[in-house]
Amino acid sequence: MNLENTSAVTIDNSVERLVSGIATWVEINSNWVNIQLWDIDVELGTTYDYRVRARGLAGFSDYSNIATATAPGTPVDNEDPVVSIISPFNGSTVSATVDVNVQASDNVGVTYMEIRVYSNLGDDLLRSAGDTISLDRSWNTRNLGTRLVHVKGLCRRCHEQRRI
Repeated sequence: MNLENTSAVTIDNSVERLVSGIATWVEINSNWVNIQLWDIDVELGTTYDYRVRARGLAGFSDYSNIATATAPGTPVDNEDPVVSIISPFNGSTVSATVDVNVQASDNVGVTYMEIRVYSNLGDDLLRSAGDTISLDRSWNTRNLGTRLVHVKGLCRRCHEQRRI
């Protein structure tokens, strides 16, 4: 919510909210002097009405026009996903067939996972992907020889295409 203060004698403002058409007005912020307000204590998909009144030296003004806003219907994704390499353990020496397991979690959800195993020379030794929160793949290391390899897990969140 943005506010344009047109009075030089305004001390602060009071903001009230109600669930459109079915509730009573509740003050959600008093002593508001900033020009922006974020209302984050809302229910998903719910429509709210807002009104403001100023407080000056002579008391409160009349209420403003009513502004209406609807909260998003799905949760806001405000946390980075967490990708965990379950196996092999960091610093492991591997031989024969190795289980590579990567898992991801996020407050909204994960729609895509990818495992990438590559050498310090940059060549892909194993690459696998799926629409899941956990990938478990077998990796045959018998002909690998002695070299340093890296295991990387990537994921995509439900509501955006950014990889972490």
